[in-house]
Amino acid sequence: MRLLAERALEKGAVLHQCQDLSAYHRSLKLGIKGYVQTLNAALALQLCHTWMLKYKERFINNKAPPKDQSDMSLGPESTASVTPSADQMYIPTVSPITLTQNEVKGLEECVWLGRNQVMNVSGVSFYLDGAHTVESIQQCVEWFKTETETEKSNYRDGVYRILLYNCTGDRDSFTLMKPLVSCGFDAALFCPNLAYEISVSADQTNYTVTKESQCKRCITNKETFDELLRQQQNIGGSNSMETGTTGNKAEFQSLFFSSISECINWICKRKWYENRVVSEKLIKGDLLNNSEVCINRDSTDASGINGTCISDTKVTNRVESGQGLQTGDEDVYKYVNQASEDADIQHVEVLITGSLHLVGGALRVLWERQL
Repeated sequence: MRLLAERALEKGAVLHQCQDLSAYHRSLKLGIKGYVQTLNAALALQLCHTWMLKYKERFINNKAPPKDQSDMSLGPESTASVTPSADQMYIPTVSPITLTQNEVKGLEECVWLGRNQVMNVSGVSFYLDGAHTVESIQQCVEWFKTETETEKSNYRDGVYRILLYNCTGDRDSFTLMKPLVSCGFDAALFCPNLAYEISVSADQTNYTVTKESQCKRCITNKETFDELLRQQQNIGGSNSMETGTTGNKAEFQSLFFSSISECINWICKRKWYENRVVSEKLIKGDLLNNSEVCINRDSTDASGINGTCISDTKVTNRVESGQGLQTGDEDVYKYVNQASEDADIQHVEVLITGSLHLVGGALRVLWERQL
């Protein structure tokens, strides 16, 4: 606050504090979830109101705003004067504005991709939040716990929680990841900020770092999280949110992958092949022709899970319903339907956080799976 006061003095601007949304004494629905968004919304309302007071008439008269905007204030409500010292500067609290229907609608329909966002892809709940500071990670943890506890109550057989994480630069992995331990993950995946192992997107190309250095950082993140878990075990925490939703830390998996898509492949396998239900032929490309169904209940791949990831939501939906299967063999339908039932024994929840680039890459992979 002192820094803001100093900057206001420097610019000759008027500084106000905003009340939070509770001061509006009405029920307001926000399009973005999380407590911190209520603070952001309160500030956004006042900023928009201030701007409109200053420039609405100019735009109605088709006049552009002046280049010098240093006289921005809260209009007739502003009564504060600049004092010589930032330490002694009185910062008044502005009163709540009278909300229009458009403003209420704007709050409700506001979308911020990658911030407290939930997507359901291939029957898996993905929670995405590009938190990369201590404060934002803590907010992310609180939001994730609240949302997943509500969702967990809808599944009688419980859930399986997975963390997908990366952070880069000189950020302190230990400090950033420490709050995440309390989420009770059953697995943690680490990868560089690459949507695919061979990236063709300039948006995700960082020419200042090599892939080798990115992978080394991922390994450091993985080792740090593993150490945090060991410390938690030594403390002897027994809370379910700390020991994993499966209740068995011995089964915890900590894995490194070379791309985001490989992580999501592993996640989808965990969802659909825990019970070794359907072979690759049912999943790859389009649906099977004739009676090409093979229920492989014994063989497993290197990850311990049979088959490949369901990569197409349309295929998934048709598999679940049994539609489009060109065969008269009733056993095929029986196996397909049983596969759908078995796969839902544990619902899978995934938190993707730690880097905005990681979340952006994950959104790309998930969107492409929905096409």
